[in-house]
Amino acid sequence: MKSIFLYEQDWRKISNNASPGIYNFNCCNLVGIDTLKIEKKERISLVKSVGLREVHILQRWFAELIIHAPKLGIFIKKVNLTNLNDQSEEICDINNFIETRNYTGLLDYIIELNQEYGTEIKSIVFVYRNVEFKITSTGVLETYSTEQDFQRLLSDNLLWPVIVGQSRYLQEGLNENT
Repeated sequence: MKSIFLYEQDWRKISNNASPGIYNFNCCNLVGIDTLKIEKKERISLVKSVGLREVHILQRWFAELIIHAPKLGIFIKKVNLTNLNDQSEEICDINNFIETRNYTGLLDYIIELNQEYGTEIKSIVFVYRNVEFKITSTGVLETYSTEQDFQRLLSDNLLWPVIVGQSRYLQEGLNENT
């Protein structure tokens, strides 16, 4: 499994330090550092020296991912929430929304749970272009994809802007890909 910490930064500032395990998400100011290829000390040093900012996925960004899932061809597999027991009735309801691909209903229900229990989205597991991803609220991206598949998706101008709250560029990207 590939586990990548996401950082917000202009790629030009890090391009001199580019090495295997540092990924440039070409379509937005996003840099990823692979935890399997770059050790923690080296990662911390790089983050400090270049001034990378950790990406924390905001709840509204998760909401945008859910809203835009059908347009992007994303299949949501699982949504993990805070403050709920994994065996609760609410989790079963969430799974029903996911199974029926009723993403509007899913988002409405998550908002309802947030208002009632103070829940927040911890992570979303989804499939995009035959590659499974998990994105966490702490800005960690996990995938079992091959290096080749991951490199191919790095320049995807549809997915990454939505993940980092730049969905205003989505229509532009959809037009480019048609």
